Amino acid sequence: MTINLNTKRQTNMQTNAQTNMDIKTKTNFGGEGGTDVHRQVITTLVIAAMLMFAVNYGYVLIHEVAHAAVVMMFGGHVYGINVSDLGMGGYTEHMIMKTGAEIVLVSIAVLFATSLLAIIFALAGKCLLAVFVSIRTSVYAIDYAQGTDMSNIHCVIGDLSIVLSVLIVAANLACICYAVRNRQEKQT
Repeated sequence: MTINLNTKRQTNMQTNAQTNMDIKTKTNFGGEGGTDVHRQVITTLVIAAMLMFAVNYGYVLIHEVAHAAVVMMFGGHVYGINVSDLGMGGYTEHMIMKTGAEIVLVSIAVLFATSLLAIIFALAGKCLLAVFVSIRTSVYAIDYAQGTDMSNIHCVIGDLSIVLSVLIVAANLACICYAVRNRQEKQT
C-alpha cells in the first residue's frame, strides 16, 4: 500500500488553513474584517477625545473668567482672557491689584469656584465631571511655581497658603469620594 504524501500534506494544509480562518474569525471583532466594530471603536475614541477637549477647555475658561469676575468686583479693568488652543492653560490680563487682600482674593476665588463646580457635578450625579474638575483644582492648589495662583497667594500670606492648599485638596478629595460612592450606589 502506498500513501501519497502530497495528498496528506494538502489535507493538513487545508485543515490548518480552516483552523487559522476560525481563529481569525473569532479574534477579528465581529467577523471577517470587523469593520463595524472598528468604526465603533474609532468613533467612540474620537467622541471621547472631543469631549475631553471640551471639558478641559471649559475648565480653563471658567478658571480665567473667575479671575476676571473678581478683578471687576474690585473695580479693576480686565484687558483679555486667553486660553491656549488645546485648553491646557490660560491667563487673564488685568490691571495690577493694589492690596495684598485683592491679590489673594483674585487668586483664591478661582479655586473656590472650581471646587464649587465639582461639588455641583457630584450632587448632580455627574461622577466623571466631578472627578475631573476636583483633580484639576487639586493640581492647581498644590502648584507653587512662579506666576501661579498659589505662588501669588504665598507671596502675600506666606506659609498660611499651605493650609489653604490642604483645605482645597481635602474638599476636592471629599467631592471625589462622594461622587464615586454615589455612582456605585446607583449601579447596585
